Amino acid sequence: MQSELNNMVPLENELNKQWDEERRLLNNHEVIQQESMHSIQAKFFYLNTHQYIENIVCEPISLQISEHGSTLSKEKLIQIIEQKKIKTKQSKYQFLDLILCNFDTPSTSIYSFSKTQDIRNIVSNHIKKLNPLEDVFIGSSIFPFHQINNLYFFFEEHSVEEEKPMILKSILKDTNKKPIKHTKKVRIVLQPKKEIKNVRKNKLTKKRKTIIS
Repeated sequence: MQSELNNMVPLENELNKQWDEERRLLNNHEVIQQESMHSIQAKFFYLNTHQYIENIVCEPISLQISEHGSTLSKEKLIQIIEQKKIKTKQSKYQFLDLILCNFDTPSTSIYSFSKTQDIRNIVSNHIKKLNPLEDVFIGSSIFPFHQINNLYFFFEEHSVEEEKPMILKSILKDTNKKPIKHTKKVRIVLQPKKEIKNVRKNKLTKKRKTIIS
């Protein structure tokens, strides 16, 4: 029962937020000004090994208000990515991509924006792939667009190989182990006596020849 009540709290907050925005639209008779966002909705997509979406997690991320927009620091971004990685005995989900949708169109251009059919132009201007090692800047936008400004995190599943236990060998000598003796075979070839006599005769004849000459 308590868990159900806890799940209803974010839903109630979201409904109150939507109602406040609807009331602002009804009571606003002037040009709507662009506003910086204090937080942005983040959606974490987990793709399995077959490239199907296994799970989606949604939660807000607080931002720092800066000039003409809001900022998410690279340090906090890396921390979020590390926290959202999932690892099991069979697999692990590694970070794949980060996409920002930021509709910062001013209210004076809403009519032309709503009538445009150039989807490529909309995507190139408002949807960007981000570098997770850099600060993220979210441009200010009119408050009705704050709900559709989102950060999309994608994680991909990779199978984990079973680690085989390493067998460590000791560098110390085993005193109980008997040393292995290595023997070498030496072969001696003896010349026959006749061949030795002939060699001596040849040497003597050579010496005599040199003396006579």
